[in-house]
Amino acid sequence: MIKAYRFPQNLLAGLFWAFVSTTLVLLVEKGQISQGISQVLMVITGMAVVATFSSFQHFLAQLKPAHTVELSFNESLLRHSLPADNGNYLEPAKDWELTPLRLVGVDNTLALAKLRIEIEHELRRIAHQHSINVTSRLLSPGNLLQELGEKDLLPANLLIGSKDIFRVCNQAIHGAEINNETATSVVNMGNQLIEYLRTL
Repeated sequence: MIKAYRFPQNLLAGLFWAFVSTTLVLLVEKGQISQGISQVLMVITGMAVVATFSSFQHFLAQLKPAHTVELSFNESLLRHSLPADNGNYLEPAKDWELTPLRLVGVDNTLALAKLRIEIEHELRRIAHQHSINVTSRLLSPGNLLQELGEKDLLPANLLIGSKDIFRVCNQAIHGAEINNETATSVVNMGNQLIEYLRTL
């Protein structure tokens, strides 16, 4: 009963986000808006594209038998690799803002995809501040972590926990069904990781 109800919803959501993505791209390409607004629209476009793929992915998942992948997440390992109290560097979320934590339970795939984007943003910022070229070459999060570690910009034990977060996020993006408990754990630890990265 529930699957039969959600089946068309996922398709309609995918079509809606595809329309939004296309509209935003056309607005940016026309060049009739300021550069600042254009950059904001590009960020929103990226989120819309992720939402599009997520919706269509859920739609296609209904066409085949459910496949749940059990994933282990070593929360204690990452927790011990972070400072006990590094302050709160996360800005309070706006009422209208969709944060990874707010997306957990609604769309775990989208929640983990957004978390990966936010962590990768901080890693690229750190790399840029230390003159690591991240503009002309696209480094995967794993390669970026490795390069930051080799330059002693991140502690070694933090690299292991960070890779664990990215592993779960990547599994979700590629179709694994992540339960709410695991998604909540990953997002909570991911937010703590972001807070720590913003101190660097």
